Amino acid sequence: MALIKHYGCGGCHLIPQIADAKGNVGPPLLHVGTRTYLAGFISNSPENMARWIQNPQKALPGNAMPQMGVTPQESRDITAFLYTLK
Repeated sequence: MALIKHYGCGGCHLIPQIADAKGNVGPPLLHVGTRTYLAGFISNSPENMARWIQNPQKALPGNAMPQMGVTPQESRDITAFLYTLK
C-alpha cells in the first residue's frame, strides 16, 4: 500500500483500501485480482501484472499508463497487494 501511495497510482486509479485513491483516468482497480485480462489484452497472472506495472509501455506499446520507474521488487510487492482485491 505504501508503494501505491509513493508512486501516486491513486491519481489515475480508484483503488480500494487506499486513502485518496480516487482517480478516474485509468480503470478502477476493484476486483483486479480476479480479472481475466490486464489492459484488455494481457492475460492476468502475477508475473504479467508485475511486468505491466514495471514497464507498461514494453508490455503494451502506446497505452496510456506511464512508466513510473518501479523496480522489479516493487512491482512484485504492488502486485501482491493488488491480488488481494478480489
